[in-house]
Amino acid sequence: MNPKFALPMVRVNPKKLLGKIIAIAWLGSVIGCSPAAQNSTEVPSPSTQNSPVPTTSVSTSTQPQASPSPLTIPDEKFNAQLNNVKDTVLKDQYLAALKAFADIPKERPEYQAIVAKMLHHQDRVFEMLSDCESEDPAVIQRSEFYKISDQQFIFQRVCFLAAYNVSYAFFLYTETPTDAQVKPLKITTYRQDENTKEISKEDSHLFAGLAKYDEKNQELSLISKYRGIGDCGISGKYQFQNNELVLQEFLADFECDGKIEFNKVYPQ
Repeated sequence: MNPKFALPMVRVNPKKLLGKIIAIAWLGSVIGCSPAAQNSTEVPSPSTQNSPVPTTSVSTSTQPQASPSPLTIPDEKFNAQLNNVKDTVLKDQYLAALKAFADIPKERPEYQAIVAKMLHHQDRVFEMLSDCESEDPAVIQRSEFYKISDQQFIFQRVCFLAAYNVSYAFFLYTETPTDAQVKPLKITTYRQDENTKEISKEDSHLFAGLAKYDEKNQELSLISKYRGIGDCGISGKYQFQNNELVLQEFLADFECDGKIEFNKVYPQ
């Protein structure tokens, strides 16, 4: 090699050289000239980097869900019972009574579920509505339902309103897996013969007076006034047991003499 073309020896400080390389690399990343900056993609901000990606639930069902069919009033079962009634006036009364029965929840929303259950068995509803006749079916809306269980209720049907007494009919309504059953609930009372003064026992699911039911204790209290001032009449207490209203106590004052003296008739 020709000595004339030999390059002079340059002493290089390794620390200074390394610092210059780092500085050049940093400057290139700032102005976007470094290979790392040219090949990088946009980095999400910390606020969005860890946030969950929203997902949309897509239904795979192509068949629309059918809503429950509305009840028909009257339905085929009710009409089948109605066809056995020959009196057209009674037919109209029973139809009006059914509509009044269906409208009970409008005034008493707490009875919505019970009435809906019973309207699926309108042949059984017919049995309860046709048992006592009423000139004004609207009085049915004063009726009461007492829950025994989710499948069993006492229906205290109002037949008509009097001056100081109400006429009731009592029924036990029971749902079964395939059908429903209606049973008149007999009320045991005692009456006195006006002539002989003998006291006799009577059983009927019809009662005229005032009724109050205690659902907690499953107890029915009845009282009937023979006249407005209440100086004579009867009262009884009944416990619901084994699908019956069992008499617990019966008091009576058979003499309308201006004195209120109720005496125990049962038990002796």
